[in-house]
Amino acid sequence: MNSIDVTGLTCDYGHGHGIFDLTFSVNAGEVFGFLGPNASGKTTTIRHLMGFARPASGSCQIEGRDCFTSASVIQQTLGYLPGDIALFPEMSGKAFVSFLARYRGMKNRGRVKKLTALNWISNSRFAACPRATAKSSRWSAHLCTTRALLF
Repeated sequence: MNSIDVTGLTCDYGHGHGIFDLTFSVNAGEVFGFLGPNASGKTTTIRHLMGFARPASGSCQIEGRDCFTSASVIQQTLGYLPGDIALFPEMSGKAFVSFLARYRGMKNRGRVKKLTALNWISNSRFAACPRATAKSSRWSAHLCTTRALLF
């Protein structure tokens, strides 16, 4: 079984924009990337794989599960790092990571402890400084990466 199967995926935004009859598969352990110019459908495809959008036609599956109807199950084990993410400027780095864990209902906090112990999260400036996320795009990138690694 493939890890990812996309078959005939179509999302038509009109005027020739969107994705049309996209088909590909990714085997377990395979590294796969999207390359293409702006507006070529990379983000739209990822949004379908994450279950954020229902295909107009076609299907996409991860580990044999339909990406739209099983989105909540898929999202429990899949990390996603969007190009733009809303952060809470009043939260410290550690507070943000803890908030995400509570929000996602993580019962085992071992992963949270391991990630927050990393130097770039536990750094006193990052961990303790309110608004550290808003002050520096570097810290924002670290938080976004941690967010993707958590889930």
